Amino acid sequence: VALPLVGQVYGPAFLPAVPALWALLPGIVAMAAQRSCGIFLVKRDHPWRISGLLGLAVSINILLNVVLIPRWGPVGAASASSVSYVLSAAVFVIWVTKAAGRPFHEGWCLKAADARWVLDLLATQFFWGRKDAKVA
Repeated sequence: VALPLVGQVYGPAFLPAVPALWALLPGIVAMAAQRSCGIFLVKRDHPWRISGLLGLAVSINILLNVVLIPRWGPVGAASASSVSYVLSAAVFVIWVTKAAGRPFHEGWCLKAADARWVLDLLATQFFWGRKDAKVA
């Protein structure tokens, strides 16, 4: 929906930004997982490890920016961010699932029940007055 939405909301001058937005999308999704894991890890008293991992992610991002921006411009910058965000999120998810004593796929893979929960949540947010919209 980005292409028509960006054109409608911001105007045609912003349409060249859509490919960069698409390149950044995997990183945005990964950041949601990383932030959730970060809260768990901070509560377990690991702030220095978290800082080290995030510093490594920033270093990877800078290196990829140096390589990708001259070739691809804004799409290269967005791609560099996505790669570094996905890598750091994967490390965080692995760390948290090990700390919780659970297998990796439980922290990373969505199930049908997860999708139903999200859809129920969205229905509740957008159709607040509906009787059939509930969050379990």
